[in-house]
Amino acid sequence: MVNRMKLYHWKAKTVFQLKKGASDFIKAYTTNLPDSPGNAFVDIHGKIVAVCDQFFVDRDHVYIVIESKFKERLLEHLEKYLNLTGTVLEPTSLRVYFDFEGTVAAEENEKVILQKKGQMILTEKEHPSVSEEEFRRFRVENLLPVQGVDYDAEMLLNVYEEGHVSYTKGCYLGQETICKVHTRGRAPQKLIVKDEKDCSVEEKARMTSAVLDPATGRQKGFVFIRNAEGLLS
Repeated sequence: MVNRMKLYHWKAKTVFQLKKGASDFIKAYTTNLPDSPGNAFVDIHGKIVAVCDQFFVDRDHVYIVIESKFKERLLEHLEKYLNLTGTVLEPTSLRVYFDFEGTVAAEENEKVILQKKGQMILTEKEHPSVSEEEFRRFRVENLLPVQGVDYDAEMLLNVYEEGHVSYTKGCYLGQETICKVHTRGRAPQKLIVKDEKDCSVEEKARMTSAVLDPATGRQKGFVFIRNAEGLLS
């Protein structure tokens, strides 16, 4: 990597690799397609088990990135399906960096996953990192919530309607609920970034990833509200 000015070392992430029929496994047990950067494992009710970022190598090999705190939950959720299909899910030693501007060129053997803003880089190497506070501000300003911080096991469409869901792929675990909610128009809640002056007392108490907005001198962060419009994409 040549430009290291805006890299955040995302130590809370774990990188797994799926092998042996990885593409078919993802089609059957996740909400999105194998070559999409964002995806999610959900239960039969469409509730989040683990949201992931993914790097498609080929039909037998896909890397997935999740929050480390949900490793055991995901493994427990997938155990019977892995045994059934013969697909292998194993951890790797890859580090995860977030490139704010998305301009850092990946070196040999590094993997790049595009984001709504910036990119995620999977690498064996270690690089200087910006602070947690700077990354949190970036996330809030660019509508990039994190599982385990801003949401957990909510119904997926309360957090993501686009980007982590395919409405054209074949059947998958949780599809019935997700499609039913989607065809009815909208999920009951949505996760947005809100200024504290626009929040109720309850919303202020529920706000996550709060940062000080230098333009207003007030805090803003992620809040779940009743959904009257759209969702985070």
